[in-house]
Parts: sequence; structure tokens; C-alpha cells
Amino acid sequence: MSITPLDIQVLPPEANSDETLMTEITDLVNRVYASAEAGIWLPGTPRTTVEEITKYTGKGQIVVARCDGRVVGSIHLAILDADTAETGMLVSHPEMRNQGIGRRIRQFVFDFLKSNGISSLQIELLTPRDLRVESKDFMASWNERDGYKIVGQGALEGKYPHLAPLLAVPCDFILYKKELRQ
Repeated sequence: MSITPLDIQVLPPEANSDETLMTEITDLVNRVYASAEAGIWLPGTPRTTVEEITKYTGKGQIVVARCDGRVVGSIHLAILDADTAETGMLVSHPEMRNQGIGRRIRQFVFDFLKSNGISSLQIELLTPRDLRVESKDFMASWNERDGYKIVGQGALEGKYPHLAPLLAVPCDFILYKKELRQ
């Protein structure tokens, strides 16, 4: 099921001066991740901050989906080099689940990257070692159904030592990659 109309765009860098918008995106990401990653992080650990969303927006790295002017989804999109991009923090509004927002954001990102000559997209998925988290199982399955291949994995503390003290449980990351040129 899809909602219509859904306006999806890469925010222009100057949108980072809109404090209300930056807070709205931050609050949405933190709300979704507080539920989706419950038990993984120490209580009260936010997924992101207004400062981080503002910085990413200033670099043209935040994509938003709006319905009737309201932000109902977003994703962080970073171009890593001439061939590769990475996404993270994909969210859709909890009150609008199962309406295709995440799928449509992903398709927008694929089309945007392909039109800009990017040939592959990667995603890191945080996964607890000894805790089953439904949202992580869902994302792993969705990534695989969507054509992503596992190209690496490792302990979170090895790659992101600054995040390790914030974890409630030991975690690994799985690196997925998808080729965009068909």
C-alpha cells in the first residue's frame, strides 16, 4: 500500500538554517530508533542530534519525504567517492507505517544516485550479538530481498570505538552493498 502524494527531495543545504525543520527530522529519527533499537543502547542515548542533522543538511545529505507538508520519513545519504554512496538512519513516521514510505525513499535514493553516476550503495546494519531485535531482522531481510549483498562485518567497537561505551549490549555491524547499474 502506498500513500499519495508523497514529495521526496534532497534538502537544499540552506535548509539547515530552518531550526524547526532540523528539530522535526531529529525528533522523528530519535523516536523511531528509540523503539527500533530498544535494549541496544544505554537508556537515553539518542540516535542523532539537531547539530548532526544540521551538519548533514548543510552538506546536502538529508533526504526527506513529506505528505501534506509534514515530514513523514527521512534518510541520511552520503556520497563516499565517485562510485559509492552510503545511506543510514532510514525512518518513516510510526503513525504512517506500512504505506510504502521507506520503499519509496529507497527508490528515490537509487534513482538519484544512478542519475548522478554512482554505481553502488552501501548500508551498515548494527546487530546485537546476543539479543534478537525484530527491527534488525526486518532490515536484514529487506536488504537481502532488495538485492544487497553482505560484503563485510565486524565488531562495532573496532570500527566505532567512541560508540562502544554507549552500548547496552555487545554489537557488530554488517556491511551490505548493492550495485545500482543494471
